Amino acid sequence: MPNNKENGGAAVPHHAAITAWLNHLRLIAEMPYPGWVLMPTLMTLARAHIDGTVFSFMWLAPDSERPAALWIDPVNEAVYRGFIAGQPEIFDEYPVQTMLQTRGRAIRMLENTPEYEAGPMYRHVLRPFGVHWGMGVPVALGNGSTGFANVCRRHEQGRYSDEEWALWDRFAASLAELDRPDGRWQMPPCPDFLETDSATLWLDANGRLLTHGPSMRRLLFLLQEKGLGPPAWSRCDDQALPPEIRAAATPLFFANSPPRRELMLSREAGHFHFVLERMQATPELPKPPSCITIRHHEPTDLAVARRLWGWAMSPQEKRILIATARHASLAEMADSLDISLGTLKAYNNELLARFQTDSRPALLAKVLASGQN
Repeated sequence: MPNNKENGGAAVPHHAAITAWLNHLRLIAEMPYPGWVLMPTLMTLARAHIDGTVFSFMWLAPDSERPAALWIDPVNEAVYRGFIAGQPEIFDEYPVQTMLQTRGRAIRMLENTPEYEAGPMYRHVLRPFGVHWGMGVPVALGNGSTGFANVCRRHEQGRYSDEEWALWDRFAASLAELDRPDGRWQMPPCPDFLETDSATLWLDANGRLLTHGPSMRRLLFLLQEKGLGPPAWSRCDDQALPPEIRAAATPLFFANSPPRRELMLSREAGHFHFVLERMQATPELPKPPSCITIRHHEPTDLAVARRLWGWAMSPQEKRILIATARHASLAEMADSLDISLGTLKAYNNELLARFQTDSRPALLAKVLASGQN
């Protein structure tokens, strides 16, 4: 991911890089997909300008001061379970209303107390992750609900400065379009999908997952039916898998069943192609683990939006390319972007000349070929 650079250009001043980063975050947040689908991308982008070890986002349940869901990068099942189990204590220590009123600065006050390291948040979450200092600020989401964006880092990296808190506030503000029901993308949905990620996992006869890579966890998170349900995706057993895949995997451990199956599941995050295979048994390993490969075919407009990070384009120019990926007509595009056809054509001509291509689809192919996920 570029750092203070634009695609094909020289280093840009820090303030300009921050502006470009915040603009791109807003661009991702306004995409017409649920916030939980976009969150892994947004938290990856957060690392471009925020010095942290663990990044997370918590959605509050409607009419409640308890979490509805949580995304953590990197995923740690033990920490996840500790957070869920320790919720009553943690939210007594960090009351939601206090966090809202102080815009998260209650964390700074707690960090200065002798009781900080003995508290439930430190015991259940921070210490197991090996982190000490944190920031957590509220995010007003487009559907009227509230979330919290959080980041933590190791003790030796030092507490977060006033400037870093201010930047984290700006990060949170850039997510305001998440889950807005009347967003700008009032045009046909994206008809095309692109394979952007894959993962291989191994499942033993006792239902244990023997692999725990970040791609696997991200895909299992995106495979949730609703997104804001119990965090089964973070488990280390077959309960992390969608029910359809669990049902298909069980027969693989019996010799009289077919040794290979393929399934396709469709979710709001795209299509997921599964290949399930039984490995060859040996005298030493009569019940070998089964191999499950997941390939994620993402809506192309989402892949384009993510790969445009670092390209020297204005937000409106990026939106034009994203709309191109959705096969929008010029009239639909101009209407959705709230510009005239003449202005749209001027943008189009400028883009093609700057990047030396003869059509928007050709420029789109160039962006996708950049390979930046």
